[in-house]
Amino acid sequence: MEGGPIRPHLAQTSWTRTRPDQERKWLEKIRLWAASKDDCLWLDKVETYLPSRVAGVVTHLRIDPRAGVIEVVITDGRATLGAQWPIDRRVEQLRAAPGVGLVLEGMALIDGRGELVMVNPVFEIVPGPRQQ
Repeated sequence: MEGGPIRPHLAQTSWTRTRPDQERKWLEKIRLWAASKDDCLWLDKVETYLPSRVAGVVTHLRIDPRAGVIEVVITDGRATLGAQWPIDRRVEQLRAAPGVGLVLEGMALIDGRGELVMVNPVFEIVPGPRQQ
């Protein structure tokens, strides 16, 4: 063989770490954004089994085909909250990518992992802090 042995090409991934001051500034920007949303509770004020309207920025989006759900995690800069929807033909929730603003309306409960989550809430995708 010419040129030596064939080596597998490994994908190079660069991980970006944020400095604590950048993280603090981003969370402050999210807090200001969330405070500007009318009629929305702070996530740390949500009570289980009571109707709530909340606003936050999507931090995680996960599709679980085995469980048949789409899961997102939002933050308002003070706390986090999960939301789950069943996967159906219309998968509008996939537009809720990280960084996008999301207003959720529904009842929260504690899931099997002990985390606060809204199951099948009504949602509205809104411009997040970076998109304004």
